[in-house]
Amino acid sequence: MELNRVGNHVTFEKQIDILLSQEDAEVIYFAEDDYFYLPAQFSILVKFLNSRPDVHFVSPYDHPDCFRMELHRGTTSLAMCEGHYWSSAASACLTFLTTQATLQKTQHIFRTYAQGNHDSVVVAQPEQTSSFQRFEILALCGQQRDRPQASIMARAWLHGWRQILFGRRWSLWMPIPGIATHLDAGAIPTSIDWLSTITREVEALRAPTFQNE
Repeated sequence: MELNRVGNHVTFEKQIDILLSQEDAEVIYFAEDDYFYLPAQFSILVKFLNSRPDVHFVSPYDHPDCFRMELHRGTTSLAMCEGHYWSSAASACLTFLTTQATLQKTQHIFRTYAQGNHDSVVVAQPEQTSSFQRFEILALCGQQRDRPQASIMARAWLHGWRQILFGRRWSLWMPIPGIATHLDAGAIPTSIDWLSTITREVEALRAPTFQNE
């Protein structure tokens, strides 16, 4: 599909349209192109999504921001499935697993990204209202290191105040450690030695394969 460099906002909304119109699968996945995945691990995301009714979205990535940003503070749920610990989270990037039925009900939230909402707040809006109080935005603006969080929360209120105040609660989960990492150098988790893991997998792919004749 040729979209002539229209950018992330337009292509993400196009993904929503495609995934809602397709009839091949109920479980669907949004995937950005700058992630590295551990081999043979993706299936556990699907198993966890189907394991309990309070799992609506699953990220493969234990984003460091979930452990260091104020907007993620709040009630956290924990679970165990497929030998992994799982934690609820307030937000994720635009790589996550869900179902077509859930996307149908939440598409109005996700489409705010194309209108200027932050990519990391799209899922956060429904999940943790307590972290998005207006006075917190003003407090964070006063601190240089916290201004990015203030921007996220301000855009959340601007584009999704109805959802924050009156919308249904949805839950986002992530595995700890993650089964994938974003390749942004400043956002690679320390829960796994990703550099060594990526190097090992690349070397394995480059190794010659010998077949018996």
